[in-house]
Amino acid sequence: NIDMPEMNGIELARKLVSARPDIAIILITGNSAVITEEQAHEIGVRCMLFKPFRVGQLAAALKKALRRKLILRVHLRHARG
Repeated sequence: NIDMPEMNGIELARKLVSARPDIAIILITGNSAVITEEQAHEIGVRCMLFKPFRVGQLAAALKKALRRKLILRVHLRHARG
């Protein structure tokens, strides 16, 4: 979620991706003016959901994020040799 106490979701996503580049992050917000999908992808967010959303949208976002995570993990392993 973007609006959280202490640190917003965008800052948290940046820190998580910095620590674990293969992490699957889905950013959820009710305010589409805070960040664009393009900006979210640039910081490593795999998918964005805008409130309100349906269960099917969440399921699709989870599948997409996890699929990208697996692909990235394979690429990172090959890069390391």
